[in-house]
Amino acid sequence: MGFPELGWGVTQGDDLADAVKWAGRLLHDLMAHLIENNETLPSAKVRGRRMRAVAFGPLEQAKVECYAALRALGKRLVVAVENAV
Repeated sequence: MGFPELGWGVTQGDDLADAVKWAGRLLHDLMAHLIENNETLPSAKVRGRRMRAVAFGPLEQAKVECYAALRALGKRLVVAVENAV
């Protein structure tokens, strides 16, 4: 499983449920990397029959939305914690 919108990162699992679990962890790490490097976050897209949506938990979603809102205002986020997402 991968994230075409990000252009990099791939994972797999023993079955579909395991692959989705690992994809969620990969998405967490990829978004943390983007936030730590003050990069633009891609829009979420689900395309085609073989694509699966991977969602964040409420805390991670709030962090991503906060970061996106700050970037929209032209503010730069200074990450002061070890894990940004």
